Amino acid sequence: MAQDTRKQKFEQFLTYFQKYIKGSEKGEGQIFFDRLLQAFGNAGVKEVGATCEEFIKKRQGKRGFADFIWEPRVIIELKKRGEPLQKYYDQAVDYWIHRLPRLKYMVLCNFDEFWIYDLNQQLYDPVHKLKIKDLPKNWGPLAFLFPKEEIPIFDNYNVKVTEEVASKVGSIYYSLVKRSVDPERAQRFVLQIVVALFAEDVELIPKYTVQKILSGIVKKQIGQEELEKLLQSMAIETMKNKPANYKDIPLFNGGLFEKVKAVELTHKEIHLLYEASAEDWGKVRPSIFGSIFESSMGKDLRHGHGIHYTSELDIQKIVYPTIVQPFKEKIEKSKTKKDLKKILSEIRDFKVLDPACGSGNFLYIAFRELRKLEVDVLERLGEDLKQMRGFAVSPTNFYGIDTNKFGLELAKVALSIGRKMSAVECNVHDPSLPFDDLEENFSSEDALFSKWQKVNAIIGNPPFLSSKKMKVELPVKYVNKVRNYFADVPGRADYCVYWFRKAHDNLEKGQRAGLVGTNTIRQNYSREGGLDYIVKNKGTITEAVSTQVWSGEANVHVSIVNWIKGNFQGKKKLFTQIGNKVTSPWEIETPKKINSSLS
Repeated sequence: MAQDTRKQKFEQFLTYFQKYIKGSEKGEGQIFFDRLLQAFGNAGVKEVGATCEEFIKKRQGKRGFADFIWEPRVIIELKKRGEPLQKYYDQAVDYWIHRLPRLKYMVLCNFDEFWIYDLNQQLYDPVHKLKIKDLPKNWGPLAFLFPKEEIPIFDNYNVKVTEEVASKVGSIYYSLVKRSVDPERAQRFVLQIVVALFAEDVELIPKYTVQKILSGIVKKQIGQEELEKLLQSMAIETMKNKPANYKDIPLFNGGLFEKVKAVELTHKEIHLLYEASAEDWGKVRPSIFGSIFESSMGKDLRHGHGIHYTSELDIQKIVYPTIVQPFKEKIEKSKTKKDLKKILSEIRDFKVLDPACGSGNFLYIAFRELRKLEVDVLERLGEDLKQMRGFAVSPTNFYGIDTNKFGLELAKVALSIGRKMSAVECNVHDPSLPFDDLEENFSSEDALFSKWQKVNAIIGNPPFLSSKKMKVELPVKYVNKVRNYFADVPGRADYCVYWFRKAHDNLEKGQRAGLVGTNTIRQNYSREGGLDYIVKNKGTITEAVSTQVWSGEANVHVSIVNWIKGNFQGKKKLFTQIGNKVTSPWEIETPKKINSSLS
């Protein structure tokens, strides 16, 4: 279709839309979708094989109807004109997850604009927001609707921004360590700079503060000592004691800024940092810290400790059934304000542990979801969120254990930055500063031999190492120590099995856990040491992925297991990916029982 012809069709669609479409979800949905497809050169809904109001069986057996599905391209959830689209995000995601095969894109629409999501890459934020009136001049974000599918053009693809920034900051850290800067000092300095870059783009400090300093250094108008002055001001409480020119910088503290000693940067390092500062850090997801964490470690070290980045979508396969879903069910069943207030108190007191937390990606997603639950209950109670002065759910609800100190520092920073970003997302004022002191929440220990914090839920992604690789990658003395300590776990069990075992032992009745493991945890010795033990000791598997291709760096198939200590009478879900590619199809079953073989 020629460019002029396309524009003409979209203008015709807009003319019809403005004249005849009033914005009724129920009364005008079918004609809206027909006309939209025709604007993109198709005959209509039926002709392309799409469906409207398709029945979808959601979690816990609940019924739902997806407004529009065109397999394998897109699912569109349509709401009446003026409805706030963010309110329907969870509903649409639930449809997307439970409609197999999975669709490439998800769209929310309220007759005024389209919010377009690529959930395989970016879980929370739309990759593009497009106003319908702008369609004649900007149809690129919906290019997948043309008869011959085209690659869409998105302007809010945060994954790309995150990767570019992570690469630059990671390169600076590598460079510092390579020229013999003390690693701990280099880590602290890099993290302080990262916080400052986030802060200026999410309005915690005046806009362009860091960028102006770096510009001045690059142009040799000021010295590098200005960076140190800025960082020092972030650690000082009283205005009169702050360095000149930085009196309006608030107190950050929280442990990270207790020691401020800048590192003299080379010409190349300053330029890299200046380039990173030019990015919109408001678009950078806190999961950037996972990427920085990965890029700050040598490949041999990552492999030896089984450390791998986990995608947000895979994290949700644990966070949702282990934390979110039980609360949602309680909320839906509540009948009085007294019931809701009790649930709100439970949400605010809820504590989560990741005993292999890495850079805190699981904890960050759990934090974000727990805050969304808090907002949901407050809205049902009729609270005016615009008058709120902050949340009760905070980073202090979350705990982590890991042997890598840099990872722990990244986790603290991710949660601290996430406090502000979740407030922006929920459109609620939250003071966000000073940062919470999380020193007692994170411990640098071997989780297999340390005492775990008493919490309400345990989540995470323990190391991926088979029993054979344990003997190759880890010291023999350490392997023997693990096997002696967990004497009743078969010696041929995979490394992650010990985390499953210890997690279950640390749960109290009614508490839940969700962990990722290699898919051999459902077989032979690994199953005997872990999942067999769980189900024989009052554990009930509530939702699981029997096997899937891992979306991260590790070239493995994994299993994901969510369980409760005690009985569970609700519907259970078992997901299985059929094939050896990330894009391979899925099957969903709702068995009465999920056994230790995850079948």
